[in-house]
Amino acid sequence: MKRIIATVLCLIFTLTIPCHAGVFDFLKSPEDKLKDELQESFTQNKQSIFNKFHPVGTATKVVIHEVKIEWRSGRPSNNIENAAGFGVVFTVYWRGPITPDGFTKAFGIFDNDSKRYVKWEIISTNGTTNEQAADVAGEVLGSLISNYFQNQH
Repeated sequence: MKRIIATVLCLIFTLTIPCHAGVFDFLKSPEDKLKDELQESFTQNKQSIFNKFHPVGTATKVVIHEVKIEWRSGRPSNNIENAAGFGVVFTVYWRGPITPDGFTKAFGIFDNDSKRYVKWEIISTNGTTNEQAADVAGEVLGSLISNYFQNQH
């Protein structure tokens, strides 16, 4: 009898789940709920996230890989306000003038008290970072200034 009921329920859910998408969201962990929210937010803001890391290019996609919540009490809660913050690991896919199939895997740390991301760090990338571009620009400028003053004497 249990098998028959289980089979009927499976058939009902299989046939009706597209109509009831989101019905079982209450079963998701706080991390999974936050991951879904971040996926939507990061997708909408993919270019500004890309710009945090690279000087030139167009973001095409963002994939959230993992979310880890740090709870104030040490115990998970359904209320995100009980979190001290969270970390998120993600990849931004992009294209640029030199790299047509770019990626940047990174993580961000969000502080719930200040309601801000307090850290962004690249894990790996196949493109030139803002830091690398600034270093090159500094070297070129330094060389130009040095040459100018050498030619003045």
